[in-house]
Formats: sequence, C-alpha cells, structure tokens
Amino acid sequence: MVADAPPDRSAWDDGTGAPRERAALLAWWDESVEHLLSVLRGAGPDRACWTWWDDSPSPQTAGAWARRQVCEIAVFTHDAQLTAGAPQPLPEEVALDGFDDCQFTLCATTVAWPHEPAVVDHHATEGRSWRLRLSPDGARRIVDRLAAWYPSV
Repeated sequence: MVADAPPDRSAWDDGTGAPRERAALLAWWDESVEHLLSVLRGAGPDRACWTWWDDSPSPQTAGAWARRQVCEIAVFTHDAQLTAGAPQPLPEEVALDGFDDCQFTLCATTVAWPHEPAVVDHHATEGRSWRLRLSPDGARRIVDRLAAWYPSV
C-alpha cells in the first residue's frame, strides 16, 4: 500500500537486515522489487502519497516515486558496474530524465536561497538545457518556452 506518511519504523528493524548469502540476497532483492512494482502499479501514477521532497514542486504521487526509483536504480547499477570494472553507458533517455528529475525534485525548492540571487545553467551534449534560478523565493527551475518536453513548473 502506498503510504500517506513516513513509516514509524524501518522494515529491517527486526535486526536481521538484508541476507548475507548471495543466493538469499538475490532472492530478497527480487522479492523487494516485485513488492515495490506491485504497490506502485496498484496505486496508479496519480495516487497522492507521502514523499520526502515536500518542499519541492515535484508531485507527491506514486508516479513520481516510480520516476525517482528509475533514477536510483540507474545510478546504483552504474556504480556496481564501475566497481566490477565493466561500466555500461546509461540509456540516453534515462540519463536525461534523471538529470531533469534531479533539477525538479532535488534542487527546486521553496526554501529561501540565503545568498545573492544567481542563475545556474546546465547544458547536456545531447541538446537539452536546464536553468535554475536561486533567490529568496527558493530555487526554481526555469522552463525554456521553446523546449516543449519540459513538464510545467
């Protein structure tokens, strides 16, 4: 079930944590992923739910959690590949959407910027650009009116 509030305690509070044996760990991982997918699919993308990014303009929905999980899995998978010495490139759309999500969910906020106002521009070699305006009103992602692929802020 999608939560309306943060959990009172972690699912691992029983002291056992994740299994240590490789086969058991892989089975636990598969079970955890299936549970997450089941919950997100059952809720539907527009179902409101608790998120830790309540001061950002990113929606507080099951769909936003699913988007965030794609970013998390991509980063951790790439880290594991680097550790194993066999990194694979991220799919372009996953990488670009991950950066977009980072700007929208992690950087944009209503918390006041305590310094002089500033603008930060990011440009991807694939042609996409992002602008973040930092001010006493917070950090706001500015949408390029010519880039129709941006979600509205």
